[in-house]
Amino acid sequence: MYFTRGDIVHLIHEPHETALAASVAARLRDNGIAADRRTAVSVETVPDHVARRLDQTARDHLRIIDTQPVENDERVFISYAREDEPEARLFHLALLREGMFTSFDQSETSCGILASEDWMEWIFRRLSSCWALACFFSEAAKVSTFVNHELGFFLERMKRHNVPCIFVLPHEINVDALRSSNARIIEFYKMSATQAACAFIEEMARFFGVRENDQSVEPST
Repeated sequence: MYFTRGDIVHLIHEPHETALAASVAARLRDNGIAADRRTAVSVETVPDHVARRLDQTARDHLRIIDTQPVENDERVFISYAREDEPEARLFHLALLREGMFTSFDQSETSCGILASEDWMEWIFRRLSSCWALACFFSEAAKVSTFVNHELGFFLERMKRHNVPCIFVLPHEINVDALRSSNARIIEFYKMSATQAACAFIEEMARFFGVRENDQSVEPST
């Protein structure tokens, strides 16, 4: 892999690799390449109080969804586990190229940010107003505290509003249970990011009953 001046490189490393990652980041910056470092945080290290605050914030937002709708230009919320960030980022960029704005949080690897009220407000406001949820479904996502909170919140919202949850598979995985429940699934690992983005938008269109000659995908009021 080659990097050129102006590129941005994100280095995710284990705690014991801090010195090495700092050295690599410094070398990249010396060559005009922006680089940042993030320490990987496993789901087992997420503090209980963070999960409790996520629960409370979600409940608070669910109570006001029907009475205080939130206007938002970000049509698709992308939920993903840290391990699936490369695929989720490619998907996010592909949706943008197709004219579909997204909510793509890039702070999942920082427990300090996750614990903040501002971050939780950001998450649940967008989950309350997006047109669709793109849930990256993988083995890592199954055990991700944050993916499970986001998915659970959105499924509760689906009971109140006609909005779709579409599962995106970054890797091959058994999805018999999803298929048996007629879940909408995009097999990202079998196609390019652009193809996956187009397939996702087509799924949204089918869900909302958009005809081929319509100019936009939009939920009915």
